[in-house]
Amino acid sequence: IGTVFVKTNGQLFQKPEILDNGTAPIMSGAFSVVYVLDISGAPANNNVELPDPATVANAVYTIRNVGSNPITVTIQGGLPFDGNVTHHALCNPATTINLPIGQHVTVHAITDSGGDAALGLQSGYYIIGN
Repeated sequence: IGTVFVKTNGQLFQKPEILDNGTAPIMSGAFSVVYVLDISGAPANNNVELPDPATVANAVYTIRNVGSNPITVTIQGGLPFDGNVTHHALCNPATTINLPIGQHVTVHAITDSGGDAALGLQSGYYIIGN
């Protein structure tokens, strides 16, 4: 995902994706770090849409709201977060993450293929950090 390299001192470098009013609200899925600026205008209307997890299986994304409005994060196709439960404080309803100004969330893309279903995980994204 994106261009990643490790220098000899072990430091990781990652080019971020930037979402603002000039971009589509659907993340490209090509970068694991996503900064969200002002997306209050159409078509985003303060919502970031994660790509379908089947197209980016096992990807990990960190989304940071650096804009001036709270945002929501949803999954393309309306899939739920965290296996369709709302145990996470940021996730209500199960299909929406509510991300306040200045906050971030890290999610992991899971699919029913590739053995994830055998682990009891449903297709969607799981919140693994915030």
